[in-house]
Amino acid sequence: MVFSSKGRHRKAGTQVASPAGRVDRKRRSVVQLGALAASVGVGVATTALVGGNTPIGGLGGGGSGSGESARLPVSIKDASHDTGTGSMTTVLLVFPDHFSFRPDEIFVAVLGCAPWAPDVFGYVDPVRGTFHPTGSAADFRLDSATMTFSVSALRRDGGQSLTLTIPPLASGRVYFAFGRGFDAMPPFGAGGPSNGADNPVLYDKFELHTADHPNFKLTNADFWSVPFTISAIDANTETRRVVGYPHRRADMIAAFDSIPVSDAAEPFGNSSIFKALRVSASDGRLTRILSPKQARFADWGGDDATRLALAQRFTHFWDRYVNELCWRPNRRFSFYGKDLADKRVFYGRVAPDGMTLSLFTDAAYTVPYRVPTLPRPSARWGQPDYSPADGDPSLFHNTDSSVGPIDWGFLLAGNAGAQAGDGAHWASDPAAIAIAMSICRGVMHLDDGCVSWIDPARFYNGAGDGVDTPRMPIFWYAKLLHAFGIDARAYAFSHDDVYGTDPAVYFGGRPELIVQFGQM
Repeated sequence: MVFSSKGRHRKAGTQVASPAGRVDRKRRSVVQLGALAASVGVGVATTALVGGNTPIGGLGGGGSGSGESARLPVSIKDASHDTGTGSMTTVLLVFPDHFSFRPDEIFVAVLGCAPWAPDVFGYVDPVRGTFHPTGSAADFRLDSATMTFSVSALRRDGGQSLTLTIPPLASGRVYFAFGRGFDAMPPFGAGGPSNGADNPVLYDKFELHTADHPNFKLTNADFWSVPFTISAIDANTETRRVVGYPHRRADMIAAFDSIPVSDAAEPFGNSSIFKALRVSASDGRLTRILSPKQARFADWGGDDATRLALAQRFTHFWDRYVNELCWRPNRRFSFYGKDLADKRVFYGRVAPDGMTLSLFTDAAYTVPYRVPTLPRPSARWGQPDYSPADGDPSLFHNTDSSVGPIDWGFLLAGNAGAQAGDGAHWASDPAAIAIAMSICRGVMHLDDGCVSWIDPARFYNGAGDGVDTPRMPIFWYAKLLHAFGIDARAYAFSHDDVYGTDPAVYFGGRPELIVQFGQM
């Protein structure tokens, strides 16, 4: 989701009252959600969400900040603090019995944009159900003392849990931190916390839009950390839909531990890249597994030589697959654009030298597409050279061919391309995006793309039956997340929604979500 970064607008602040009648309405909502949770079997033991650093309504805190008295931020003109229960989205939090963290060791932050002014960023008080604007996204910095809350002192209320109450919010994210609060993280802005080794806190998130066309999405395009599921009534089917990972964290970690190890000397399709991006706290506890596309140069290893070797393996991960199978000379094939519902067919033809792919809109290959050609997305080994000693470090994650050689592994995994040159179109055009994602999934070499490229059973199969080879490598990070995801749905790449395989859910007029965490 994109956060705006335009000008800042402020006026004098006001404190927000909590009408007495509203407590009863919330309590009724909690009871209804508790019954709903029981009906779908999400478990019995639940925890109550209460104010974190600020005692609210007499409930003790202990949040991720200083624990001072409540300080409410300034308001912005037309800000809606209390929009009424009819416009609220409620999120019931469910934790298993004998959960690894006490309630006072779990923290939440809800951040996003004002739906009436998308240039205005802010945070949500999920206890009162109020949005607090702070200014532009560019100026935002998290203040854990006022903007985060703890899941505190178990309060059953007849076996039911208090909920997150979220007013209309645009492009929002809900963050959960475990063991330590957000104040233990490096300072961060609207883009969210750091994912690297500089952030020792175990945390995760999901995306939530509660304004027009309400929807949520689990996203692991940057990292995977905590197993949880979200359920809601799907606006399209009027049936309850559950997405996410209904598994023990230890089982998912064990699967990542079991990724086959490639020959250390193999430069292409080397699975060692998936072993290198494990981030742990000082006590040795694994905090997250990074997606290779997210990794900074420093995340690839302990010294420059190790980092360079592993980062080069990622940028060249798909080289043999692309060169020998996808851009094979004189190849012809057909496929759909990224929006499967459109069923628009494109036709591709590779040049005799295997360096250029031409795109057409007709089966006779006579009508060029608006993006007439795409270059072969690979480079010779060692390029781009971003070694700290002899190369140009600015070429790490480069997508602009006018600057230098492109980091193709980074670009193909869904990162923004340039406006011109060889890096253009890959992150903006529907045909180019479909090609890039089909490379990542290991199906782009199949000529019957209107059948094979859209079949999840063929994704991440390597040379067949899951055999991982340098010529037909498996992107294990995505393969495992989809394998563990309900209905094989996950969001492991920036464009994992191509052909409708992502776990986004539109819940419309039934704004009651249930988030259930797996055993840690």
